[in-house]
Amino acid sequence: MFRICLSPSVIKIVPFWEDQQFSVNLAGNLASAEAKGLLVLATVGEFNPVQLAFAWTRLNNIPILLGRTNFFSEFDVCFYGSQLAFEVCPKSRESGDD
Repeated sequence: MFRICLSPSVIKIVPFWEDQQFSVNLAGNLASAEAKGLLVLATVGEFNPVQLAFAWTRLNNIPILLGRTNFFSEFDVCFYGSQLAFEVCPKSRESGDD
């Protein structure tokens, strides 16, 4: 497992591609890209670290997409469409926190 810090200014992750054992199949326009599964301990904002799963590819122009695997299981996200804004909070106890 690796540690990643998701903040507006910093994303730090330095694993070794060759060491990753778990292959992942991407879809859509990334279907031909080789990808590996990566479990990281992520710190989002000021919240406690959580384990997040990512599909990692060597392509340089791919944005980080949160939510497909488990981001929305760990965080409550509220979208304010009219304000073009969103809010992220740790999941509430009612959301299934053990």
